[in-house]
Amino acid sequence: MRHSHNRLVTVSAPVVVALLLIIAPAVICGAQVKEASFLIEEIRFEGLHLVSERIVLAESLLKAGSTYSETELQHAVRRIRRLPSVLTVDFRLDRGTERGRYRLIVSVEETRRFFFGFGLGGSEVNYFHDEDPNVPSVPGFDDEVCIAHDCYSADDFSFASVGIRQPIGSTGVLWGAAQARSSIDDLTAFELGYTQYDLLGSGAFASGRVAISNDGDQWWYTLEAGIPIGGNHSLRLLIDGFERDRPWYYGSVDSQEIWSELSDHRLDLGLEWRIDSRDDPLFPTAGRLLSAGLRFRDRESEAPKNSELGTSLPIEKDTLGSETLFANLSGAWFRPLNRRSSLSWGGEVRFGKSDAQGRFWNGSRWTWDDPIDYVADTALAGFYIGYLRTVWRPTASRNLSDLRWETTLGGRYGQARFDTGLPSTYWDEASLTTSLVLRNRWGVFRFSLQGRVSDGGLR
Repeated sequence: MRHSHNRLVTVSAPVVVALLLIIAPAVICGAQVKEASFLIEEIRFEGLHLVSERIVLAESLLKAGSTYSETELQHAVRRIRRLPSVLTVDFRLDRGTERGRYRLIVSVEETRRFFFGFGLGGSEVNYFHDEDPNVPSVPGFDDEVCIAHDCYSADDFSFASVGIRQPIGSTGVLWGAAQARSSIDDLTAFELGYTQYDLLGSGAFASGRVAISNDGDQWWYTLEAGIPIGGNHSLRLLIDGFERDRPWYYGSVDSQEIWSELSDHRLDLGLEWRIDSRDDPLFPTAGRLLSAGLRFRDRESEAPKNSELGTSLPIEKDTLGSETLFANLSGAWFRPLNRRSSLSWGGEVRFGKSDAQGRFWNGSRWTWDDPIDYVADTALAGFYIGYLRTVWRPTASRNLSDLRWETTLGGRYGQARFDTGLPSTYWDEASLTTSLVLRNRWGVFRFSLQGRVSDGGLR
């Protein structure tokens, strides 16, 4: 593949807005008030059945004999609550054996060993793209910026899942699940995963999962490791990929459409620095989630040659691919308004450089016979503001369900510039999503409605 001179992607207004939403809250909330500290001589846990005490203690990063402020204890409890098998966590301080010493009592409510999920929703989408932008479709770049020929959306969707978690020893958890999804295409998949906590007694974890579709045409894999570097700060290492076979339209011969299979391969390698102080992994009402990282993506699309298709289509090139390096910065902030409602906002910016081979649409078919090698500089910016309200929560028992209403207004903008004299492309979108979500110890059940307006084309 050819390389070109480095060129900067123009910093646009959406990028500036997203950066302000990430950075400004950190500057405004930078001042810290000095707090009283407590010497914790003993840590006890109540309500543990499925999760081991060692896993919970490792996630808290607390140690008996150390001194902590009330905020540090609250953040430790939040880290415990972000475990997949934990629903709620509370803590209290009891007097210790001597004056100035305390016992920390942590009460945990777990989810069930079996878990379920269900979702149902609909969307209304309006596109205002140029009809024929005549720009390349880049494997790996289609994921980041929607180009007219590759934009699609479903009017409605549904998904369902059922699974089980099984502890392995004192620091391992094995899980399996079956999932079904109905959207643009129907998909049923089976997933198996394992997580090892408290690696080498450091509070680090490693997790892996593999999933395969019921027809065997698609499978995914993920390996992730998290290393705490103090408080709510951690480093994340990620390996993620998929293999997929899907139908592809090549064009027509004598007014007859020619379809065949396209094989996609993708491998991602990522490194991320993260600050996470959210009080809930699904419905945060306080805290923040900040991340900055790099990701390398290698993607390849393989298609049969004309001899394999049995047609006279002049398809001589059977493989296209791209290598992309992304730099990403994102932030989300959550603030309670009262006991039942909260506000959230956030933004994301991402810059990438792709060394790729692309295909073009000439009006009747994709030009696989004459692909172009080129470099693409890409930029993506997004921002959102959300509102969450607890509609109903039982007071007699936390074992029952709680019902929440969440609404999010968001916007995204993407652009690409090429080194071959091609016009740059852009894509922007505004969306409004509202959902009712029911959560209990068995799982999460969601009903959503979404409206989106999207525009794109050439510049």
